[in-house]
Amino acid sequence: MTVQNATTTQTPSKRPTGITRIARIPRAYTVNEIRSEHCTAGSLFLTFEGRVYDVTEFINDHPGGTEIILEFAGEDITDVLRDPAVHEHSTHAFKMLESYYVGWLAEGEGAKTFPEAIQHGKQIAENALRQRRTGGDSTANGVAQQEEDGPFLDLEKPLIHQVYTLSIGKEGYMREVHRAQYLPHPIRFFSSPILEALTSTPWFVVPFVWVPITFFLLTTSLPTLGLKSALLGLAGGMFGWTLIEYVMHRFLLHADEILPDKPGWLSAHFLLHGVHHFLPMDRFRLVFPPALAIPVALPIYLGLRAAMQGAHANVTFAGLLTGYIFYDMTHYYLHHGRPAVEHFREMKSYHLAHHYKNENLGYGVTSKLWDFVFGTVLRI
Repeated sequence: MTVQNATTTQTPSKRPTGITRIARIPRAYTVNEIRSEHCTAGSLFLTFEGRVYDVTEFINDHPGGTEIILEFAGEDITDVLRDPAVHEHSTHAFKMLESYYVGWLAEGEGAKTFPEAIQHGKQIAENALRQRRTGGDSTANGVAQQEEDGPFLDLEKPLIHQVYTLSIGKEGYMREVHRAQYLPHPIRFFSSPILEALTSTPWFVVPFVWVPITFFLLTTSLPTLGLKSALLGLAGGMFGWTLIEYVMHRFLLHADEILPDKPGWLSAHFLLHGVHHFLPMDRFRLVFPPALAIPVALPIYLGLRAAMQGAHANVTFAGLLTGYIFYDMTHYYLHHGRPAVEHFREMKSYHLAHHYKNENLGYGVTSKLWDFVFGTVLRI
């Protein structure tokens, strides 16, 4: 069997990165083949420096939106990826692209400027075939998976215990947790199904739990306060949430400097926010689980009750909850939505820059107001 005519073998990848796909022996592709058979959302190939990548499963989770990838379906993206004026991609973006490697452009198909891509691809295919014949493990995506290039956790196993038993210390943890990874499926936190259910949260759980509580607090306060006072209290609470959002994000969830270098603290950080920077596109680790939100919300409510008359406290807290619901829904939408309104497109770019460019700036999610006030605006 020649390398160029190698057939696809359907076996699961054994790579420890957690990115599971159908393994295939890399082979040569013609430009015509790619443009005629692999240029739709159902099968989407891209070429980069003479190498061919199947990014089909990544289309819906591309941080910049599906339209950008579909625009270049079946095309060469070498100039696009290399041009910072178009978009400056991180080192991890290029590593992630390599995980989708499936082959190389055939000779005479525009690859003459990248002869190393042909040689590299043939060598990978030969190695993969050799390992396949001998029953060895194959890096079937074409990338020799170096330990230092992969995630610092085994993404196919529960993560919290792994974080707790890390031996790299806080400095190593902080370095690794901000190297964003991508998985096409949700990760697992705990072996316990109960703990897993309490921390794995679809987006709709947030309004399902908190909207009835907000409605109850508001409507039961109306007879005492009247509509005007109730709406003023609601608006005050919503505005107050914007400050709480900023303070919590910056000084609690990003308290990297003061975080103790202890396994329990690192595990708590990963549970609360670290996982979101490590796996920013995981749909079940994005909104705040009610099991964790309730212990945070209860002291705030009790504090309001101690400082205000009951009905005023209730409508103010209803405003805080309204702001929180809007925050979590907006946050989810910025990661997974396709904004049609310019404001949300701009906020999506702003928030994703916080993830992929500088996690120490751009703390506002629903508003940049407090970033301007405290000098943490992220210029993009």
